[in-house]
Amino acid sequence: MAKAEEKVGSRSDVQWSALPTSDGVAIASSKTPREILKLFGDFLTPTERSEVLTVNNIWYFGVHNKGFGTQNHGYDDVYNHYVSVEHEHLNFRYEVLKKVVGPYSQIFKCRDHKTNTRVAVKMWRQSFSAEEDHSQWMEYHILLQLQGWANDDVNVVRILDFFTFRGHNCLVMQLIPKYVPRCLSS
Repeated sequence: MAKAEEKVGSRSDVQWSALPTSDGVAIASSKTPREILKLFGDFLTPTERSEVLTVNNIWYFGVHNKGFGTQNHGYDDVYNHYVSVEHEHLNFRYEVLKKVVGPYSQIFKCRDHKTNTRVAVKMWRQSFSAEEDHSQWMEYHILLQLQGWANDDVNVVRILDFFTFRGHNCLVMQLIPKYVPRCLSS
């Protein structure tokens, strides 16, 4: 897919996706960091130019997060939550579509540009303490263990990926439809 420009505020931002725009069904093809830097390096922020070299494949990058926060080089708020913008990338693969904030983490509804599916990305806030960091890892490992015990008859959310992005631990899970909580409560 060729580059597409989208007006955001007063400047033009470049978006690129490995997915075709016409039907969205074809198998995605990623680019290497070097290919992205050659094609779009001038459009990436300095942070993104550094980050792009830390991943093997680029599936998506989008609207630039211009650092609207007050912590972590402008990427976090005062509570160490990541300050996101719609259509930005997470780890050059996931496109942020919607956000829900909790006390210790955020859940993003995202489009996975590798698989062309909708997923949920749980992003924990940057921890204030070793205990908080430990509790994040414990939650991740408990979910992994539950998934290992689960079979098709057990309702356990599926973990699809795990990564660290701008200092935040991120857990990618299957997106559960809205009506599931209502079904479970009845």
